Amino acid sequence: MAFSSIYEFEYYDDEGVLNECVIQKEDGGFPVVPTQINGYVTYSMSEVDSVDESIRGGGLTLSLEASTTQTYSDLYSGNEKQFLVYYYRDSVLKLKGWLISDGIYEDFVSDKWIIDIDVTDGLSFLKDLAYVDTSGLQYTGKQSQLEIISNCLLRTGLGQNINTNIDIYYTGLATTLDVLDNVFYNTDRFVKDDGETIMDCEEVLRDVLEPYNAQIVSWNGEWWIFKINQLFADDTPTFFQYNFLGTSYGTTTTEDFSFDLGSQIDSYYPHHCNSNQVISYNKSIGAYRINYKYGLDLSLLENVYLAHSGGTISEWTINSSTNLTLNTSGYGVDLDFDATASVKNLTSNTIAVLADDLINYNIKFKTTSLTKNTTTLFWGKFNYKVVLTGGSTYYFNPFAVPAEWTLTDTTAFSFGGELNSNTEILVDLPAAPIAGNITIEIWTPEQTNDETGTFYLNYISVSPQGESTSDGLKQGEFHTFQRKNNPSTNVKDTKTVNVGDQPSDLYYGTIYKADETTPTETWFRKGVTEAKVILELMGEETMMLSQDTSREFTGDVYGFVEPLSIVTINNVSGLFIPLSLDYNSKTNITNVKLRQIFNATLSDLDYELTYDYGNSVKPTIKG
Repeated sequence: MAFSSIYEFEYYDDEGVLNECVIQKEDGGFPVVPTQINGYVTYSMSEVDSVDESIRGGGLTLSLEASTTQTYSDLYSGNEKQFLVYYYRDSVLKLKGWLISDGIYEDFVSDKWIIDIDVTDGLSFLKDLAYVDTSGLQYTGKQSQLEIISNCLLRTGLGQNINTNIDIYYTGLATTLDVLDNVFYNTDRFVKDDGETIMDCEEVLRDVLEPYNAQIVSWNGEWWIFKINQLFADDTPTFFQYNFLGTSYGTTTTEDFSFDLGSQIDSYYPHHCNSNQVISYNKSIGAYRINYKYGLDLSLLENVYLAHSGGTISEWTINSSTNLTLNTSGYGVDLDFDATASVKNLTSNTIAVLADDLINYNIKFKTTSLTKNTTTLFWGKFNYKVVLTGGSTYYFNPFAVPAEWTLTDTTAFSFGGELNSNTEILVDLPAAPIAGNITIEIWTPEQTNDETGTFYLNYISVSPQGESTSDGLKQGEFHTFQRKNNPSTNVKDTKTVNVGDQPSDLYYGTIYKADETTPTETWFRKGVTEAKVILELMGEETMMLSQDTSREFTGDVYGFVEPLSIVTINNVSGLFIPLSLDYNSKTNITNVKLRQIFNATLSDLDYELTYDYGNSVKPTIKG
């Protein structure tokens, strides 16, 4: 989209700092001479209730001088992305956003009036936008977390660079790498429980950020992804840099987020003003629970129709072409009989399972030009094996009563029907006896004394039933955290997440390493020797941030307070972060709400992992 400037205004605040604002309109590439107008800007960061809130939206309020000859009616539009606004302070772009025209009106009494028009950084749009590609189609396959973040932020339409700093890594990942560029999700997880409704971009973005306790904010015209726990220990972090498409620049940048606040009498700038400063207190968190919803994968082999191209079949290895021909339709394979030799023709990719996991498989084939054997009186036998490897090798025996996994090499089979008949094999496997990898092998069909005919294999799917226990079907996990010494009665609301560590391919929510195949199992923080599941780290760090009674500072500050700040207040102990701020650029006054944060390791934290069988409850305090 091409935009041209239509309105501009600039002014100096009380400290002589230049403020500039430019309003642009989508115009198809035909520039116009911008109109100089009068007004001023209020820069704000939306208020949040919790220090660990992951999405920190912001925006502007444009206070413009209107009149009977300058009504700004041309700024009214039903299109939320028709007018771009740029706000510069001291020649630095502070915020780029979309103008929301709801505040435009005409005064029929006065010939001059002030109108307030809001501008958003676009994060507020994400809850109304489905996670789909530019064609409106659902994403498929696996994507890196960075790609997912980029896709979500692209829906804001702002095209801003992305900067990331997260020092949590899965076991085995080098700490010199950006974890977001090396961790993958299955995009099929981003469909709600009805199986049809695609999650919105805000939900998806939270699924990336929240397990890390990470936050995102628009600052200086770019996106910044960071962790408050890390800023507590290091207020000059180094960020990986990407363009708006998530392509790495191959560079890093180090930023200083330290901010000192005090009284003018002590020579601080910015400093307290207007004598309205108040300090209040907030309880620590006594208990917290994270509910991880697994999300059963509908098909563990995505290429269910055996689509092939260039002589290969994705997710399958062709072991032998002696009796196998790729079907001319581009889907499926033709299998010829061999009366004397049974050959393995195809092997599926491995499917990781845990002990007691339950899956089923569905195989469909069609007989073509098949002649009934006059001796055995059957139409041919389709052969396959289901193999589970993990220390020992098990084979599925569907002919035992009941069907079972066995250590004896077993070939399963199904009889084909008459000419051009369709056969479907649908089998629920018994619970996996061990953790390991399941493969499906397709072997040469048999027909004694008569080798006429072909099996057209056109469909194979593998789907999870879940993990069955005496309590029922596991639907997820509860990760519960509680302080043991003098616990607070403040119980944080249960947080539901859609992704987590699960060394099994049965679940959409499984997190994958950089090879896009191996599920993650344990993680560590940079500089810490540990191996914990990601949701245990998420809970620990949440409890650490609010481990003690925290001060909350509210009031006016003379000067600009950056939204990305680690604040120290003179004569007040501790470190603080903004929960909200409103900067009036005309008066050079920022109204702030700052909350104290903590980061000490908790020695009295009790952690418990239990399983979700369909009931989600808030934890209660034991102490």
